[in-house]
Amino acid sequence: NRIQPDIIHFRNYPTAVFVVSRKIKKQHKMIINFHNMDYGWNFFAKRLDRYLFKAGLRRVDLCIAVSEFIRMHLLDRYGKYIKGKIIVIPNGVNMEVFLPKPAERSVLRKKMGIGEAPVIIFVGRIDPRKGVDILLDAFTVCKKSIKDLRLIVMGPLGSFWHNKPQKYAQYIKQRIEKMKDVLLFSPTYDKTELASFYSMADVACFPSIFPEGFGLVSLEAQACGLPVLATDAGGLKETYIDGVTGFCVQQNNVTDLVDKIMKIFSDFTLRKKMSIKARKFVEENFSWEVTVNKLIGAYNSVLNNG
Repeated sequence: NRIQPDIIHFRNYPTAVFVVSRKIKKQHKMIINFHNMDYGWNFFAKRLDRYLFKAGLRRVDLCIAVSEFIRMHLLDRYGKYIKGKIIVIPNGVNMEVFLPKPAERSVLRKKMGIGEAPVIIFVGRIDPRKGVDILLDAFTVCKKSIKDLRLIVMGPLGSFWHNKPQKYAQYIKQRIEKMKDVLLFSPTYDKTELASFYSMADVACFPSIFPEGFGLVSLEAQACGLPVLATDAGGLKETYIDGVTGFCVQQNNVTDLVDKIMKIFSDFTLRKKMSIKARKFVEENFSWEVTVNKLIGAYNSVLNNG
């Protein structure tokens, strides 16, 4: 009420739109972003939340989904209230931070005793949904043929909902400790440091078995020049081009992941082409410049519609 903005931009929770709409003195334009599938069902109780969600969505001028998958999910649940006022604007990547770093690659590899061995990296929560166990199974098989293959697993052992490691995360940790040439790292939230880890690897792998709202890690890895091996789980499939910037892997399928790992490491020329195309793909479609221009366009559109 003091600032009197032209637009109020909410993140993820339609209930907030409903609450704010009853408190503000000026009729502002209201936009809401949706990043994932289940957004705040536990605020009170599901039945009450859904009532408040509907009340909020009736009042928004525009909904923005981070992926086509999330857009369709929202239309399926709330099409009556948001039809004709929902668009897709994906999350962006800072291309000046996430970029190939050949000098740091050599330093980090030497420090970890990796040398010039082929390296796969996984970044994400150590959670059953992320398919880390499938990656470990595939890695074990691939080691029989690629003797010097290495795997880096980086991510929190807890989750958004649990501070302490859960049973699955403990199982993965214990398993990795018994495996040769697999390194487990705590997550880094320093984007520059994360970009260095990506640059140290040759391929990124994201074997999710749960519908992802988007897949920012896939884009960050590609921005650093890594081809990706990823499933088609939810919005994740929108973050790479199968056969061009990486390969699509069948969900929960160790054999298929093994085949794709062997294929990408057996052809250096293919891997190099995918690396170049991956960086270009992200730059042209998901850079912050592209994303911000789309967002400014959405703001102008809402304001110009009265």
